[in-house]
Amino acid sequence: MNNNERLVDDNSTVSIQDNEKESPMEIPKAEKQKKSSITIRELTIIGLLAGITIALGLSGYGIIPLGPLNVTTLHVPTLIGAIVEGPKVGGFVGFIFGCYSLWQNITAP
Repeated sequence: MNNNERLVDDNSTVSIQDNEKESPMEIPKAEKQKKSSITIRELTIIGLLAGITIALGLSGYGIIPLGPLNVTTLHVPTLIGAIVEGPKVGGFVGFIFGCYSLWQNITAP
């Protein structure tokens, strides 16, 4: 029997090409994927809490004027985002809160 032949169940021989010689199967290497900095869950929660912040700001319930002071409830979605999802979500929602507060204080001091 030749080195390029192997036995089959019915006692006949089958030739094997040089590139198909019996060798351990190569396991494909997993390609490294870049991990995104924000997951879909975090992005969804950012959108939800930012929407709540904007709705509170536009409706007038977010900043309540009491004499010379303004009492705010806009910080509540920011706190919820920071406590539940961490500093990335809290930072993004806090940025929306800060921008709206700055805009409110510039336009209606």
